[in-house]
Amino acid sequence: MQRLAAAYPDTVDAVFRKVLRRRDFTWAEHGEALMRRRKPWYYQREPCPGVTVISNRLVDLACGGPR
Repeated sequence: MQRLAAAYPDTVDAVFRKVLRRRDFTWAEHGEALMRRRKPWYYQREPCPGVTVISNRLVDLACGGPR
């Protein structure tokens, strides 16, 4: 849901208002509460980074030799 909201910031409120049938819904105000209710497991673990920076040496080792 968060990626959807980030990808479509101009229409996210209208979409969730329609789906949830709540005229007063705004992602900025109610989005986190919705996430905590619908996906509690997301908040129960430490967030992992989406990208990991590794050295060239580690890349070489992972790929089976020098590039």
